[in-house]
Amino acid sequence: MTVRDERLFAFLIYMFSFFGVLIGAFLVWFLKRRESEYVYNHGKNYFNFLITYSIYALIIFILIGFNPPIFLTLLLTLSALIIFFHIRAAIHAFKGLHYQVPLSIRFFKTNT
Repeated sequence: MTVRDERLFAFLIYMFSFFGVLIGAFLVWFLKRRESEYVYNHGKNYFNFLITYSIYALIIFILIGFNPPIFLTLLLTLSALIIFFHIRAAIHAFKGLHYQVPLSIRFFKTNT
């Protein structure tokens, strides 16, 4: 796989996830993970990001009953951060750079 292809597939992991949160990204990662360590690592970073921010959203949903205005504001802020970090990670992947999403827990270790 060429460097250009690696960057493209790593980028697609993040972009496909906008349309099918898990399925598109998983398919790209699953099909290309053995061909490129770069794609393999970006896939793991994406899944770390997805799991971590899903946990954050779940916590906010649970706490919404206590004070809806505050926790709805937190949920909107989290949503904006998810979109921002998602786009930033896609850009970094396309440029050939490693990117670890801030505040994401490393459930799956990467080789970088």
